[in-house]
Amino acid sequence: MELKKGDRVFLYHMKERKRYNAVVLSAEVEGLILELDSYIKDEIKEGDLLIIIVERPDYYNEFETIVTEIKDKTLRLRWHWSERREFFRIDDIIAISARKICPIEKKASRIKKGEIIELSEFEKPDPSISPGLWRLLNEINAKLDLILQSLDRDYKGLQEPRYQKVNLSAGGIRFITDEPVSRGDIMEIHMQLNTCPPLNIITYGEVVRVNEKDGKYEIALSFKDIEDEIRETILRYTLQRQREIIKKER
Repeated sequence: MELKKGDRVFLYHMKERKRYNAVVLSAEVEGLILELDSYIKDEIKEGDLLIIIVERPDYYNEFETIVTEIKDKTLRLRWHWSERREFFRIDDIIAISARKICPIEKKASRIKKGEIIELSEFEKPDPSISPGLWRLLNEINAKLDLILQSLDRDYKGLQEPRYQKVNLSAGGIRFITDEPVSRGDIMEIHMQLNTCPPLNIITYGEVVRVNEKDGKYEIALSFKDIEDEIRETILRYTLQRQREIIKKER
C-alpha cells in the first residue's frame, strides 16, 4: 500500500500511549512528512517511535517510524524498516468463535479481563497435602467454574470456541470458519488473547475477503466501529507477541 499526499492518518505514540491525527504532506522512499491537526508541546521528541496507522474501507495498515525532526505541527519521520514494511500483523494461535449477525444486532465492543478469585472459606484439607497446595487447587477449581459459566453466557448462539491459527492486527483478523459467509457480512467475534490474566475481547468486523476450500471458509475481517481502548489493547498485544517471536528466532 502506498501513502500519498493528502492521506489522513493517525499516529500512535508507543511510549506515551497517545494518539494524534495528521495529514500526509509528503511520502518518500526515506520516510514521511506529516502535519498534525493540533500543536504539541513536549509529548513527541526526536528519536521517538511512532506507529503510522492508515484506515481504508477494506483494510487497515500500520507502519513503524522514527521521528527525525519536529517543527511546529510538522513532523519528519523515517521508516524504521529498510522498506515500508507492514508490521504488528502476527500469526498466532488463540481461542476464537464467530457468527454472522444482522447489523442491528451489533453492540459496543468490550473487554473481559480474567478475574482473580479470592476464596474465604475452604474445606478441611487432606493432611497429606500442604495448605498452600490445597488453596491453589481450590482456586483453580473456582476459576474453572467461573470460566465455564462465562463461556455458557457469552458464547450462547456461537460456534464452539476453538483454538486455531489466526492472522491478527489492530485493524482486523483472518481465520477459518465453518459458517458460509460473503464479502460485506458483519460478524461478531469472541477471542481470547494469550495474556496473564487472559483478555476476552468481543468485537465486530466486516468480511472483506473470503476463500472457500473443502467446505470451510478462510475469511479476512476488518474491525468496525472498534473503541480506541480495544484497538490499542490489540496493538500492544501484537507488539509484545512480535517481540517474543523475534526473540525466539534469535
